[in-house]
Amino acid sequence: MLINEEYFKGEIVIPNLNSVGNGISSQIASSNLELLLSFINKYERRFLVSLLGRDCADEFYKEIEKGELSGKWLDLKNKLVDETLKLSPIANYVYYWYRRDNVSITTGVGEMETDSDNSVRVSPALKMCRAWNEMVDWVIDIQTWMKSSGSFNYRNIDVNLLKRINTFNL
Repeated sequence: MLINEEYFKGEIVIPNLNSVGNGISSQIASSNLELLLSFINKYERRFLVSLLGRDCADEFYKEIEKGELSGKWLDLKNKLVDETLKLSPIANYVYYWYRRDNVSITTGVGEMETDSDNSVRVSPALKMCRAWNEMVDWVIDIQTWMKSSGSFNYRNIDVNLLKRINTFNL
């Protein structure tokens, strides 16, 4: 994986991933972390396939597995992941799908919303849109870089990664 739970901070925070001093049991924190990591495993790959095309994404993963990236693969990784600031369009993409999945809870009788005392439920749509649209801006920059480098077949990009969204679905 190129990213981990450390990338989910600030505007794209995923709460309750650890139990240090916040009243969350270690079992709940562990379960939340496990769920997030499963989303990272699924959606990081989906993002890279959408961005690079299946063949190029597969080749990139093979290079990652070898251990030492160089040349265009190192350049690509550095465009996708800022390991110092812990920022990545992949994290924004994963955040969007994670929040979308967690809008409701699947039960034996159907989809349910949780109800809590002393709070008012608000839609996650605004934060989801912001995360998605920031990811689109990064993808446009990466696409421009891919075109100018001549090392990648940028025509493979999934156009959905280039479409901004809003809360009205317009």
